[in-house]
Amino acid sequence: MPRGAEGTTAQPASQEANTSALPSQPPDRALCDAEYRKLRSDGKLAEALERLQRYDQEIQPWKLVHDRHLLRVNVVQLHTRLGQLEEARRACDTGIEDITRAHDAALARKAEIEAGAAGPLEEHHSRTLADWNSGALVKLRGYYHVQYAGVLQALGLSDGAIRELELAQADYAQATASKADCRDVLPALWRLESNVRSNRFDPKGYADFYERLAARNPTPSKDEARILAVIRAHLGATLNEYARLEPQVWTDSARGHLEGALASGILTGGERVEPNLALCDLDLRAGKLADARERLNRADKDLGDEPGRSNHPQYATFKTLEARFARTNSDDAGKAELLTRRRDELVETLGSAVEKFKVLDLWRGGHGILSNGDMRGLLGELIELERLLAPGAAGVERAFEHLLSIEKASTLVRKLGASPADLARVRGTLLAGRSDHAVLHYLFGPVRSYVFYVDSKSVECFPLASRDELESLLLEVEAELSIPPAAAQSKGPARALKSTQAFSERMLPAELCTKLLRCDRVTIIGREMLGNVPFEALLLGSGPRLGLHLAVADVPSASVGALLVERARTLGSASPSGGARSAALVGMPKGPRWSLASSSAEAMLAPFDAKARHVALGERATRSALDEGARFARLLVVLTHGKQNWERVDPATLLLQGETPSETVWIGASELSTFSSPELVVLLACGADVEPARRGDAGSAGLAGTLLSGGARARCVILGSFDLDSGAATTLGRLLNEALVGGADPASALRQARKTMAARPEFADPFYWGLLRAVGAGHETLFSK
Repeated sequence: MPRGAEGTTAQPASQEANTSALPSQPPDRALCDAEYRKLRSDGKLAEALERLQRYDQEIQPWKLVHDRHLLRVNVVQLHTRLGQLEEARRACDTGIEDITRAHDAALARKAEIEAGAAGPLEEHHSRTLADWNSGALVKLRGYYHVQYAGVLQALGLSDGAIRELELAQADYAQATASKADCRDVLPALWRLESNVRSNRFDPKGYADFYERLAARNPTPSKDEARILAVIRAHLGATLNEYARLEPQVWTDSARGHLEGALASGILTGGERVEPNLALCDLDLRAGKLADARERLNRADKDLGDEPGRSNHPQYATFKTLEARFARTNSDDAGKAELLTRRRDELVETLGSAVEKFKVLDLWRGGHGILSNGDMRGLLGELIELERLLAPGAAGVERAFEHLLSIEKASTLVRKLGASPADLARVRGTLLAGRSDHAVLHYLFGPVRSYVFYVDSKSVECFPLASRDELESLLLEVEAELSIPPAAAQSKGPARALKSTQAFSERMLPAELCTKLLRCDRVTIIGREMLGNVPFEALLLGSGPRLGLHLAVADVPSASVGALLVERARTLGSASPSGGARSAALVGMPKGPRWSLASSSAEAMLAPFDAKARHVALGERATRSALDEGARFARLLVVLTHGKQNWERVDPATLLLQGETPSETVWIGASELSTFSSPELVVLLACGADVEPARRGDAGSAGLAGTLLSGGARARCVILGSFDLDSGAATTLGRLLNEALVGGADPASALRQARKTMAARPEFADPFYWGLLRAVGAGHETLFSK
């Protein structure tokens, strides 16, 4: 579904605290000295943060709670600006706890004094009570909650952000009741909540939020009126995204809010750009070219002159719509020259964005260039222009190179130090010159999506539906495949899986299926941008399912894939038997009930020689057992429960044994960030492949990306994003290992295991065999015959 203004960074969490919008402070307790302010103004944020933290140590002995927390709000904001989001979260937690603790301590001290059990109230306790009773301190705590919401919004944890905003509202209400003036801080809260709601799958909820806000403020101040107009403009732009998918539902509402925001006359030039561009998009879709040109001209004027215009957050969208208008308006004289100029401008804009992204501090949750809808839209328009200007192979190859060029900004590429990939490297490394191997590279865009087919001789491009339309269909597929066949129907023929078939037709066009049917193996790039796409269960036209016909492997990006393939070829294969341990199994921790016996789990390693395998089940299934298994084995199988915790940046977690037999723990990507992975890890756990809702950075915050970046041996991970049947999972695991021991590479071994299971009536449904994928160098042999 549409996400509105994806990737929008919450403003209150990225701007310096406005001390006029917070409780006042004594002049001799200035928040920051001249040195800090100069560092901040010069953009030396890391140095400014270090100076603030030294200042915090200096101010602490004064025990002035209010002043100290004014300073710490800026610490939170600097952490956020630097991408140190976990540090920002911890600072917010500490600040809120400190304020509450200081108040509780002051109340306790006051009670002692009133009971005659102590001397006079100390100055800092007296000051804390005065600040609290006047609403100053609780107002500051509310601002902490706003900062926290901004951090959670940046991490994509919108549910948590909404909760923090609700706590902020409660604090501001309490502060107002204590005679504190909170009108100066409310606009920041409103704007942040607007950004959070625009990224949720709830357009009606966002519209209702604006209506409630406007109704509560019938006579706003000038500043409040401007913020309300900005929010209304952003609401209209968000509804315009939904109007692409459901025009009859959202078009009129989107246009009404956009025109209403502009009609207020209170928006500044830069603030008018977004609604004018959204109206241009609406007019282009309606074929109103004259109106669209007028909106573009207004946006152009409001962007101002260089150098500032290219830094406007809507600049990429402006250039995209400018190019789209030129392509749509066939009456322009010298159209080829104009389109060439527009193409070159898009290339320049894209290159500038990549350069900015590739020097940003790495976030554990990732902040990829494709998490922003404007960049996906720009790439889509660039692909259209290249294909139009150079029909045939030359234009498609140029378009494909543009798609590869953005990988330099990927978190995983930068973390692994992967060399940039071009078409020659894709063919020479990923395909290894094989004529029966193809690459499918997907780009899911707001207007249309694309899949590039690359083999040893050709590159072809197939346009697909928009990301929103495909994602809407994918939700139906996920619901369909998540239901065990026995629950879906008690008797009769195999279920039809109609949603999966319809989705297959959209993702794998007929001409593409014809090409794939002539292949033996395929490498897929870009799957995670759409979500949990079960490619292995998709149909190749009226023929077989993709995972039964082809050996399928995914790579987070071409650059990372090439690095992993080169690593695998350097490491080579090894004998599955002998003195060295080849395979390890860890799982089935004590505590939860298991529907299978430990002997069934151990049977997965039966294809390996007894001396070459290691098993740690039950109370031995600890994190230490993972480390030990990975240290000696080339293959590590983890069989356990999995669940998604959406309070985390990395939601997929695995259950392991804790320090005692009665204790279990859940671990995810953050806990495994220091894990040294073996060559192949197989995660047989429900939902292990589920990634953050904030997508766009090629697996940076998922378990697959974490394990692939875990040391110089890591090359491949097998896991799934759906619920798994334990009996089917262990059967698949045993068949997989039989094929691996026989010399098959992981992707081919998975295909063999799938085909064997699909031939058995009890496992014929894709629910049992089609929901695991191989990520990484899946086409490289692990064990020699």
